[in-house]
Amino acid sequence: MVTLNFTLLIELGLFLLFMWVTHKLFFKPVLRTMDERDESIEQDHAQAEEDSKNARSIDAKHIAELTRIRRAAEAEYAEAKRKTSKDHGEFVRAERTRSDQTVAKAREKAILDIEVIRPAVLESSPEMVRLISERLNVAEGGND
Repeated sequence: MVTLNFTLLIELGLFLLFMWVTHKLFFKPVLRTMDERDESIEQDHAQAEEDSKNARSIDAKHIAELTRIRRAAEAEYAEAKRKTSKDHGEFVRAERTRSDQTVAKAREKAILDIEVIRPAVLESSPEMVRLISERLNVAEGGND
């Protein structure tokens, strides 16, 4: 059986004093630090959630802007291709017309030149026939 005596009361007092000092000097700061750490973790988690939402929003805006820019670029490309094709067609038509005119002028000049030269050629053809015949005879006679 336990008897209550003065030693037991002193031990109980010392134990309570130890608990009070331990609580004041150790447990309170540790608990305060743990509470602050838990609060900091919750704040960081909330900030991370908010940052994640902002990142998704920025990503969606980026994708929308990129899509808009791509569509604008494709429209500009199609317009440039259409304009280039049109300009090329016009250039080809203009050059074809110019070349047809040049050919027509050359043809007219050639016809005029033929008509001018024809009488002289017809007039000199008996002479040319004779000269050709002589040269062929000389070439045949030289080979025998």
